[in-house]
Parts: sequence; C-alpha cells; structure tokens
Amino acid sequence: SDLKAMALPSFKSIAAPHESVHELGRQALAALGRDDIPTAQRYVAEMRGQSEQVVRGLDAFAREYPSTFATPLAA
Repeated sequence: SDLKAMALPSFKSIAAPHESVHELGRQALAALGRDDIPTAQRYVAEMRGQSEQVVRGLDAFAREYPSTFATPLAA
C-alpha cells in the first residue's frame, strides 16, 4: 500500500537529498543570472552529489517495495 511504501526507511531517505537537488538547482540558476559562473558550477557539483544519493535511495526502495504487498509479486 502507499502508506506502507511511504513508511519504508529507503523512501524516507530520499526526501532530504531530493529537496536539496531542487534547492541547489534554484541557487545555480540564480548564480547564472548574476553571471557568477564559479558559484553556479559549485552548486551544480553539489546537486550531482545529492542526485546520486537520491538514486541510491531509489535503488534501496526498489528492493524494499515488494515487502509492502500482502502477497509477494510474481518475478
């Protein structure tokens, strides 16, 4: 169920880095708007790191998600 899936540690672990990706993207765009390329590049690099955390969390979620079903899913 959706509530069971949202209670999984892997699902919860995605929230903070996911929000960071969006915030860092906004900051990178703002820096570009000021023609501050070095700062924009720094934000993009940080955004990539946070994005990698999201992907790792999604991988873990994919492994845990089947446990939320009353009967196992067919392989």
